[in-house]
Amino acid sequence: MSPFLQRRSVLSSLLVSCMIRPAMADTSLSVVAAEAVWGDIASQIGGTSTQVTSLLNNPGTDPHLFEPAPSTARQIAKAVVIISNGGGYDPWMSRLIPAGASHTILDVAELVSLPTGDNPHIWFCPETVRRVAQRLANIFSDLIPPEAPRFRQHLQDFSAIIDTLNHRIETLHEKFSGLPIAATEPLCTPLTDLLGLEMMGTAFQKSIMNDTEPTPSSVAEMELAIHKGQIRLLIGNAQTTTPATKKLEEAAQAAGIPVLMLHETLPANMHWQDWMNHILDRLSAALSSSPHITSPAH
Repeated sequence: MSPFLQRRSVLSSLLVSCMIRPAMADTSLSVVAAEAVWGDIASQIGGTSTQVTSLLNNPGTDPHLFEPAPSTARQIAKAVVIISNGGGYDPWMSRLIPAGASHTILDVAELVSLPTGDNPHIWFCPETVRRVAQRLANIFSDLIPPEAPRFRQHLQDFSAIIDTLNHRIETLHEKFSGLPIAATEPLCTPLTDLLGLEMMGTAFQKSIMNDTEPTPSSVAEMELAIHKGQIRLLIGNAQTTTPATKKLEEAAQAAGIPVLMLHETLPANMHWQDWMNHILDRLSAALSSSPHITSPAH
């Protein structure tokens, strides 16, 4: 072989080696989640066998105003597993998934058969989160069979955490069930329902959730409940503020009704279960400190 051909052969071998090494070194599954909360669950179940990217990951922004960047489509195109909340919460996801793509796609709203138009904040329900964790464990096990025992162990550990959380919810239900509250948006309604709290002003909340102007009658209903002290707590959304919601929050504060501002999406540097326990801490403290509080009838 001529020296020239020898040099070409060596260079070709080096190029192939450089191309192969990164692929061999990166054996983890690429997962893209629309929301950080689902990305967190994927990370807890997948562990080091997954590389998770969450798109909606800034708890300081209004998720309703989220606009995907050009790089978002590229991240999704490279993913093996794609997780979306569905239920109308992240409609931009379906537009970014390439037609005919071979990704494994998990739509949480479809998984739990959420009816169209219902509250899409479904990560506030522990049993919904358990079902997502179970589905992810199955998906990851199918994609990396040798790691299946590890995924199952992660699922078992996570399910035990949910059991503990459910026990705490049952305990708080015994203490607060029947107390009337209101919210500016159906943010954590799945959780407050489990606590047995009576939610008022649902028409107003639905308007805010759907980015429409609340009707005068729904506004009057909320204002009357506040002025008459008919609610023990008002829950507000720390990430979404409108003149109508701000007015109600100020009215509640003036009436001496606790106002609890919660984040709609997972705060930074927190696991889902820590977030839920933090919310339960704050709900319990706010309801216990309310000057209007009375023992509900059981």
